[in-house]
Amino acid sequence: MPRLSQLLLRTAFTQNPLLLILLKECRTLEQATAELRWLREYALEKPTQHLAELCERRGRGEPLQYIIGTQPFGGLEILCRKNVLIPRPETEHLTSNLFSQLLSHVALLPRPLRVLDLCTGTGCISLHLHALLSAAHIPSVCTGIDIAPAAVHLARANRCHNIDAGLLPPSASTNVAFALGNVLRPDSILPRARVDVVVANPPYISQRGFEQETARSVRNYEPSLALLGGGAHGDRFYPAVARIAGRMGARVILVEVGGCEQAERIRDAWALSGKWEGVQIWLDYAGKGRGVVAWREGWEWVRDGPTTVG
Repeated sequence: MPRLSQLLLRTAFTQNPLLLILLKECRTLEQATAELRWLREYALEKPTQHLAELCERRGRGEPLQYIIGTQPFGGLEILCRKNVLIPRPETEHLTSNLFSQLLSHVALLPRPLRVLDLCTGTGCISLHLHALLSAAHIPSVCTGIDIAPAAVHLARANRCHNIDAGLLPPSASTNVAFALGNVLRPDSILPRARVDVVVANPPYISQRGFEQETARSVRNYEPSLALLGGGAHGDRFYPAVARIAGRMGARVILVEVGGCEQAERIRDAWALSGKWEGVQIWLDYAGKGRGVVAWREGWEWVRDGPTTVG
């Protein structure tokens, strides 16, 4: 990690000495200034929290979301707790993109649309997707599955939190459920009934990538159970997700991936399986491979410029 320049340090100190503490993790004055503002707002809301102590925690690498306790996700406020992966903007974009694609096939959608969300974590995908579908007057039943009891508990808390805040429709209390299950043991996955869409943000980082490429705050604070995908390249979960989707009769499957090389491996494996009519890579706004989508039974994924590649 490059050293911070003396000019940057002097500028930060002149503006506010607390920025020096935040720069240890933020690395840019712009980011440190934004985080100081958010931490100050949080400290004002929580009289027992002292701003200097909050900055010290952040400077040691603790994720901002664990300190403040929330992360925006679409129109929702997602509660964040230690031992559960923090929702990422890339996952939000992937979920919104999935909704847009479903909306383009609205005439084909069954009522209700049944969604299975594997490795649900905070429940952000299930909750955000249900909110979007409800706003479009498309009834849905979403089931989120995770192996970690802490994740399932937090996902349920997020459901209640967002309903109480008026950010989720009351229908989410009965139409969005979360349960324990192990993706690598498909028999543990509920529901066993047919589903229409399977979406997953599984662990996908290799051991080498975890040790050499992830940020310090990720390595030291976020759960490795939700990050390490297993195998030489971190791909272990993707065949299991595809088997579950096939067994439950899903017509669309969408998974998040960690980059173009991983996306190409998953796309090629699924295409060679012969079980899907089409497989494409979804690109994020920076042109990085962030997802792989597959469909069957006439649900062709709409190509919209640079967001997908064949």
